[in-house]
Amino acid sequence: MNERERTGERPSDASFSLAAALEALLFTSDRPLTTAELQAVLECSEEEIAAALEAMAEHYTQARHALRIRRTHGGYELVVARPWRPLLMKFREHRDRRKLSPAVLETLAVIAYHQPITVQEISSMRGVDASYACRKLIELNLIRVVGRKPAPGRPRMFGTTPAFLDLLGIRSVDDLPPWEAFLEDKEIRASWDEET
Repeated sequence: MNERERTGERPSDASFSLAAALEALLFTSDRPLTTAELQAVLECSEEEIAAALEAMAEHYTQARHALRIRRTHGGYELVVARPWRPLLMKFREHRDRRKLSPAVLETLAVIAYHQPITVQEISSMRGVDASYACRKLIELNLIRVVGRKPAPGRPRMFGTTPAFLDLLGIRSVDDLPPWEAFLEDKEIRASWDEET
């Protein structure tokens, strides 16, 4: 990291792109940004900001980008162009289907920490039937059948999938916090819920 990056100074004019800076600010903001806010951060005139935003808006439209600059009640925001909104709705519906109920999340935790494990063993640990939760986790590709237990009926044994590891950003189940920490730490359990 160079000195300018470390201190937060603006790069030299040769390397500074007002459009790129505006794009970064609008992209990361969760609300419209006013001209005054943009001026304070970028140390530019209102005219420079207006010209850069106008050029960006024209570029997005001409290049058929999915993004647009929208002015709302004195502020500016980066939004998705109207033709792409149905795709976003479809994505949100898909993402919402992936959210796990507390019961399914608890089942996933039991499998992650005790794999390979059967539905009967999970049900015994949780005190309720885990069949539905396991079906849901298979549907989401978070667990899979990893073998059969050498016991009467040869019940299926479940383990987590690579998709589960990717979801949590870990390389192996060895990177999970200890089981006791998972049980005691509400923040760890909440982070699992947010990830899934």
